[in-house]
Amino acid sequence: MRHWTHSTVFRVTLICFACSLVIAAQPIQASSEYTKNTSRPSVSTKGASLSKGKKKSAFRLLFKPPPIKKSAPKPRKRVAASKGPLKDTKGNIRLFRTIELKGKNKTLARWKRIVDKMAVHKQLYLSNSLPTSGKNQQKRWKQFKSTVVSKSRMQQLRKVNTYFNNWPYRLDKENWGKQEYWASPPEFVKKSGDCEDYAIAKYYALRELGLSASSMRIVALMDNIRRLGHAVLVVYLNGDAWVLDNQTKLVLSHSKFSHYVPQFSVNETNRWAHIPVKKNQPASKPKK
Repeated sequence: MRHWTHSTVFRVTLICFACSLVIAAQPIQASSEYTKNTSRPSVSTKGASLSKGKKKSAFRLLFKPPPIKKSAPKPRKRVAASKGPLKDTKGNIRLFRTIELKGKNKTLARWKRIVDKMAVHKQLYLSNSLPTSGKNQQKRWKQFKSTVVSKSRMQQLRKVNTYFNNWPYRLDKENWGKQEYWASPPEFVKKSGDCEDYAIAKYYALRELGLSASSMRIVALMDNIRRLGHAVLVVYLNGDAWVLDNQTKLVLSHSKFSHYVPQFSVNETNRWAHIPVKKNQPASKPKK
């Protein structure tokens, strides 16, 4: 009788112990789920891609690399604006009120590449070089040219400026994978570009319309308002220097841009360095 009692007690104890383990496991699991839901911040899976009908786990989303942001130009320090007269003592225009030092156009390789490339087309710079595939930019240009060829020079400047400003602005890094790249007009109409690319396209458009190389310059400058490097096309006409800028459809005199400080300017034959001057500095050129 004693043996049976001990055996029964042992069995009952064993069953009770097993039951207690099962019961104890349930609150532990619930507690772990509660901890999982409250100890970490909730992660939104909105917009996450699905794989075979299943959402990505919150763990993977937590360690998902951040999206790559497009690099924007970093603002630079302002440079001293030129405050000299608009003309020198001989009546010559001083571009953006600066003193100019003229030299041969040999050192700027990225510009020389374009000059050599476009020279083979002679006077039909865009009519012969622009692509005919896709949107057929060559045909589009010829149609536009026929509408402005008989207009006055000032009207041509305004029309050409507006025509090319319709292209979207794109950084060289996005287009070419380079920090700085000067695009030829055929490259520009295919992929668009940044400020100097607009200026180059306008330069050769006006060359085809009959303006001389000596009457135009592509000017690399500092924009003191945006604190960024910039480039524009300048055309000498009717005793003034007119600015064709991708920032505006207006064609204004260089005297209106007090925040523009030129660094250098180029055309097909020459290059100029620009030196800002103080208000009381004489208008004559410095001695070499």
